Amino acid sequence: MAYWLVAILDDFLIGSLLLTAICTTGLPALKINLDLYKLFVPWDAPVRQEFERSTVFNEMPLGILQNTNRLKRQVDILKDPIRIDVIRFYAIHEDNLNLLESRTLRRIYRYTTEIMNTTVEFNDKIYRFEDFCQKDSGEEKCSNELNVWLKHAEILFRDGKANSNPNLQLSYPVMYLFNRPKNIGQVIYGVNVTGRKREISSAKVVTVHWYINFKSSPEKERAYVAFRKELDNFWLSKKNESKLKFIPHK
Repeated sequence: MAYWLVAILDDFLIGSLLLTAICTTGLPALKINLDLYKLFVPWDAPVRQEFERSTVFNEMPLGILQNTNRLKRQVDILKDPIRIDVIRFYAIHEDNLNLLESRTLRRIYRYTTEIMNTTVEFNDKIYRFEDFCQKDSGEEKCSNELNVWLKHAEILFRDGKANSNPNLQLSYPVMYLFNRPKNIGQVIYGVNVTGRKREISSAKVVTVHWYINFKSSPEKERAYVAFRKELDNFWLSKKNESKLKFIPHK
C-alpha cells in the first residue's frame, strides 16, 4: 500500500512539473487568446484592423528617412576619387491630384523596385543600377530602403479612416506608425494640413530617391550620364498607365 501511494505521488509530482513547464512557455495562453480573438472580435472592428496592420508593418524594414542632401564619407580623393550623389525624382499627377492614396502610393513603390532593374549600354558595356548605387556593407544589390516609407504610408490610407487612429498618424513633418516616428518633411511637398495634430490630408508631390556612390573615372562619369537618361525614359514609359509625371532633380 505504501509503495502504491509513493508511486502515485511520484506520478503526480512529475505531471505537475511538466504542466508547470508547459504553462511557462505561454503556449496555452497564446492559443486561448488567438481563439478568443477569432471568435469575439468582429471583422470590421478597429482593434482587428489595427492588429492586422501592425502585423504587416512589423514585417517591413524600417527604411531610412534621414536628410539626403549630403553623405558623410571618409574619402581619400587623391588616391581614389569617389562620386557621391543622390538620384531624386519628384512625382506629380498630370491633373495635380492628391498622391496620398493607397493605390497610388503602392504603385509608386512598385515603380521604385522596377526601376532598379534598369540597364544602359555605353561603349559596348552594360551598366546596371549596382554599378552606381551605394550598397550596404557586404551587399551586392542596391537598397531601396529610402523609399520604404511609401509602403508605410500606404497602410495609413488603405481605407481612408486611419487618421482617426492614434497609432496611425500622418502628421507633418513626422509620420507615426505604431509609435515609430518617421521624418517625412523632405519627401512630400504641397501638403494640406488639418486639425490640431497637423495631420496631412493630401499632398501634391512625392519624392523617390537613391544614394549614389561609385569610383569615379571619365568613362564611368559619361556612363552615369547615359544611365540617368535611361532612368528618365523609364518614368516616361509609366506615364500613360499611371498619369504620373516623374521630374528629375537637377
